[in-house]
Formats: sequence, structure tokens, C-alpha cells
Amino acid sequence: MMCCQVDKDLTLLETKTKLEEVLKDLMNQKDERLSRLRELKDAERQLCTELTKKPCDVRDGTLPSLKQLDQLKDYIHGLECEKVRI
Repeated sequence: MMCCQVDKDLTLLETKTKLEEVLKDLMNQKDERLSRLRELKDAERQLCTELTKKPCDVRDGTLPSLKQLDQLKDYIHGLECEKVRI
């Protein structure tokens, strides 16, 4: 979670601008994570169908943590390795 310290010496307009920048950055991070989740879930769906495996438990429509994205990526890597062995 990202925290934003507000400098008490800033004017209200400067504080507002700073908070808007932080919000924009957070929204970009959210969009990037959701985009990455969609990409990973598509790859996972295809591999799980081919290998008749159960999908990882990261729900669509929720904002995944970076840890969850890494876990999903690792799971997909494992499925890819299994597919190569078959």
C-alpha cells in the first residue's frame, strides 16, 4: 500500500496537485495489474484446458497483489513445463 505524506508547508492547490499525481500513479498501477492479470489468466485458461488442470485461485475482477501475480506466473510456468514433458 502506498502512503502519501502531505507537506504542511504546501498550499492547498499544491497539495491537491500532489494528491492528484499520486492518484494518477495508483490508477496506472491498477490498470497495469489488471492488464497483466488478463494476460496471465488467458494463458492459464488455455494451458488448464489442454492439461485438464484446475486454474489458480486468482479471481477475475479483483485487483491482484504483486505476490498473487507472481504466484500465477509461477503456476503458468509449471503448467508450461508439464506440457513440454507430455
